[in-house]
Amino acid sequence: MRKLKTVKDLKASIDREHKYKNTEKFMEKLDIESKKSKYFNQAMINQIVLFKVNRYAEIPSDALDVLNEINPKARTINKKLSRIVLHKLLMQKGVRLAMASTILRFKNPNIYQMIDQRVYRLIYGKKLKLSSSKSEKQHNIQIDLYFDYLDKLKHLCKQNGYKFSDSDRTFFHADKKYNKDFKLDW
Repeated sequence: MRKLKTVKDLKASIDREHKYKNTEKFMEKLDIESKKSKYFNQAMINQIVLFKVNRYAEIPSDALDVLNEINPKARTINKKLSRIVLHKLLMQKGVRLAMASTILRFKNPNIYQMIDQRVYRLIYGKKLKLSSSKSEKQHNIQIDLYFDYLDKLKHLCKQNGYKFSDSDRTFFHADKKYNKDFKLDW
C-alpha cells in the first residue's frame, strides 16, 4: 500500500522557487494588493477566489480595446464586431464560449446573454456540446452557435413576454426547478 507523502518526507526535494504557470502574475498582483491593503473588501475576496479556483484569465489590451468598442447602450447587435471580439476572447487561455458570453453579457445585456448548459438545454431540449479546441474553425462554429442561440433566445422572449436582458437568469432558474432530476456534465 502506498503511503501519503508529507512535507517531512519531501523536504529535500521540494522546489523553493514557486512557479504557478498561468497565475504567476496574478498571484504577484494579489501579494502586492494584500500587503498594501489594511482591509479586504469583496473585490479582493473575489480576486482571491478567482485565483484559488484557477479561473483567472488575463485578457491582453488589444482584446480589451476591441471589447470596449461595443456600445453598452446599443439595442442591436453588431455581428461583425461581436465576431471579432469573440475570436479575440476565445484565443485567451482560460476563456471558452461560456466565459466569453458572460463577459459580453455584462458589457451589454440588451444584446448579449450568457450561454449556459442549463439555459441551452431548456431552450433546445438537448445537451450543449462545445469543443475545447482553439482552432479558428472551432471558434467560428462556436460563434455561429452563439449567434443562433441569441436569436432563439430573443424569439422566445418576444413570443412569451420575457425580458431579454434577464433571460439568462430566468431560464437558468427555470431549468434548475423543472429539470433538477437531470444531471449536467461538468
